[in-house]
Amino acid sequence: MRTEQHKMATRDIKYKLFYSLFCPCSMKSALDTLTVFLIFDSLSVIIAISSLIFPFNLPEKPRKKFTIPRPPQPLITFDKNELKARLTPIQYRVTQEKATERPFSGEYLKLNDNGLYCCSVCGEELFSSQCKYDSGCGWPAFYDITNPSKVALKPDLSHVGGNLLLLAIKPDLVRTEVSCAKCGSHLGHVFDDGPKPTGIRYCINSAALKFNRVTKTINLNEDKVDNNPDLSIATK
Repeated sequence: MRTEQHKMATRDIKYKLFYSLFCPCSMKSALDTLTVFLIFDSLSVIIAISSLIFPFNLPEKPRKKFTIPRPPQPLITFDKNELKARLTPIQYRVTQEKATERPFSGEYLKLNDNGLYCCSVCGEELFSSQCKYDSGCGWPAFYDITNPSKVALKPDLSHVGGNLLLLAIKPDLVRTEVSCAKCGSHLGHVFDDGPKPTGIRYCINSAALKFNRVTKTINLNEDKVDNNPDLSIATK
């Protein structure tokens, strides 16, 4: 429906055009007014149609947020030369330079033994074999961690090269990096497509882990396996 303002503007143009029939000098003024009116009227139609096709207030898809807190204690630092001498080349590139090992090449991808997966740099216990599963992604996957304070999470934009336009179009490209909270070593990434009960998938490089085999079922409520004398640990 036309508004009253729209009707008044239309009536004004009609009067000017009718008056121009008797006063030719006012014809140019009437035509100018008509041109401006048609332009603004067309723009209003275009904007109205655009708002129907491309609504400005699209509802945002709810995204799962990871709320694992970073522990308050300071990170342990290691000398780079010491790490290069102690770690393998692939371990150093992954944990210190945030490289990613080739898919389906990791040492622990197919390992199903009972035990704990620790940080290959500082030895911090991170993941249990009870939470390990085959995700088919090519890297060891876990749906939970031994303790929320053992890892630190932060956004990772490295794979898109800081392309803000691409991120604006596809915000799901923002990944979440997982690192060891104790020493800061890069472990991998975490995604929200994991199985129940958490719905989370920790995609971790084998080079960032060191497996400690245990002979009995692991109690995830224990802060440290060493506190349980019934567990016998063998380092692989």
